[in-house]
Amino acid sequence: MIDESIRLLGSRTITTNQVECHVYMQNRPIIDYCQKLGIAVTAYSPLARGAIVGDPVLEEIGRARGATSDQVALAFLIAKGHVVIPSSSKRGRIMQNFEARKITLTPAEIKRIEGLEKGMRLVNGDWCPVWDV
Repeated sequence: MIDESIRLLGSRTITTNQVECHVYMQNRPIIDYCQKLGIAVTAYSPLARGAIVGDPVLEEIGRARGATSDQVALAFLIAKGHVVIPSSSKRGRIMQNFEARKITLTPAEIKRIEGLEKGMRLVNGDWCPVWDV
């Protein structure tokens, strides 16, 4: 689909590709391909629709840094070079999410979070295309 989009755009370029991406679905095939082509990735559902709440790895890293597990999950995606777009209607949560940009994870912490990959796709209805081909 990316190749088809590039073909259709001709001389115009793709600025970003918004794809499902969170600690449980790191979406490496698509993200690696986008990065190879110089296309930024916007992480859709970066907090896995709340599924990361209570994750022991994220909680442990968060406690060590005085941060929430959500902030750690967002900091991970930012460290990977992704644009993150968490959603909330609550001012406090919006501010909390925004603070994630101040967290710099160590290579060891990033490696631990990479180990959380589960292939847990949240967007996968009958109406969806065949992903990752």
